[in-house]
Amino acid sequence: MTENEVFTPFFVAPDDTDVGPRMGGNPPKGVRPRHQSELTKYLMTVPVKSGMEASIFASFDFDNDGPANPFDMCGVLFEESDPLVEVVFHSHSERDSSATLPSDIPGHKLKAMDAEVVDNMDELSEFHKFGGVPTFQLKHNPKFIADCRDLLRSDYQQLVQLAFPVGPCDAVIDCDWPFGEYIFHVFIAFEGGSPRYKYCWG
Repeated sequence: MTENEVFTPFFVAPDDTDVGPRMGGNPPKGVRPRHQSELTKYLMTVPVKSGMEASIFASFDFDNDGPANPFDMCGVLFEESDPLVEVVFHSHSERDSSATLPSDIPGHKLKAMDAEVVDNMDELSEFHKFGGVPTFQLKHNPKFIADCRDLLRSDYQQLVQLAFPVGPCDAVIDCDWPFGEYIFHVFIAFEGGSPRYKYCWG
């Protein structure tokens, strides 16, 4: 197993948390994206490395067809300059008590699976994970899949993969899932100590 294939599977827990890996609810205190509109919503906060987290915001328009509708933009590898999704890197954080840019998803903890309960890593690789090689529902777009996996042959690594929450141990989430059946990915690389990213779903 290569370094890029190593991953930590996680699940969406039924309970919430104000610290650590989490999704939905309010964003962290003092953490906001550079680009905001009436569409902008908080999505999740995930670990990057010791002392660093990443909070992810999305500005999706589900009511209209076009480039802001995630179901029209499936299978596109986006650059950091594309503000449909914005990743904000920051230090250890706590969930804000105010409802600025709240998520449409209720607050949930993201809990890493203990190694001793992981029976089939190949199967789990298709669900939520930190790190590892991306997997996709969109099987009929080989160029898109190849472009994403080519990132791992450069200096990028997959930060997080978020699938539809029907994996082992996932809680029932009362919301419209923003990516439908597709799987969301964020890839990061460090340049001069500063992170940069790309993202997609497919």
